[in-house]
Amino acid sequence: MAGRAQATLVDLLDRRADGQPDRVGFVFLDRDLTATRRLSYGDLRARARVVATRLHETAARARGERALLIYPDATEFVPAFWGCVLAGVIAIPAPLPESLSGHAGQRGLQRLLAVAADAHVRFVLTTERLADELRAMAHALPALREVALVATDAIDLSDARHWREWAPAADDLAYLQYTSGSTRTPRGVMLTHANLAHQLEYLRASIRLSSDDIGVTWLPYFHDYGLVDGCSSRCTPGIRCTCGRPAPFSRGRWDGSSWCRGCEPRALGDRHSHTTSAAGAWRPTMSLHASISAPGAWPM
Repeated sequence: MAGRAQATLVDLLDRRADGQPDRVGFVFLDRDLTATRRLSYGDLRARARVVATRLHETAARARGERALLIYPDATEFVPAFWGCVLAGVIAIPAPLPESLSGHAGQRGLQRLLAVAADAHVRFVLTTERLADELRAMAHALPALREVALVATDAIDLSDARHWREWAPAADDLAYLQYTSGSTRTPRGVMLTHANLAHQLEYLRASIRLSSDDIGVTWLPYFHDYGLVDGCSSRCTPGIRCTCGRPAPFSRGRWDGSSWCRGCEPRALGDRHSHTTSAAGAWRPTMSLHASISAPGAWPM
């Protein structure tokens, strides 16, 4: 990684947005694998800047504070995460609790509260709909009573005019990655900009990613691999990442052939095939078997 060891995530986003502002960086799919939104690198930085601006308007000393990011999928999460990066706010990606996603059960909510209490969060970043639900539940959520709820999908893009540049150091904390909490209380891992810069360059070199590649992933944004390989590493060589929703896969609603067909160029209205994919080991295997038996399916 000669000459790049001290790069930060801010440097990474600025390189892409300055050098390729109109290049599509992310494509987001709905539950039917239909592309619903495209985000260029220029648009990503613009949206990240308005999120960063709102965080500093909400708290006088936002830099260094912790923010819990709760979203139904990656569509709003990606600009919110990068907004935290630009603001110097420590992002904490968290899964959407079942009780907020229309499913029974309190386990996910208890994990969320445990993380919020452990990290001493100052902000909760989410969508407008989920923010309303959290406000309605505030009486039963002591760990979230004093935090600022920020609905990032409701922020006016014109707020970017108040943006102020900021440059983190390589050893500054970039975000916190918490364990699942499936066997014990969730524990956070501190990741610096230097940690991420090294890992992203390692991924780019080991997979031999170039700006000609097009990636596709269904991994959840709050998963360590989903965040690093799905939402961050694609910015290193400046490729495009297509983000599917993880829930239908984890609940068995989609089989391998539907995933293969959904990622065909014609399904997304594209002229190019996807060349790299981030997914759990069992899913590519299933999709490979499906592609063999499904004529015209996208080969993994």
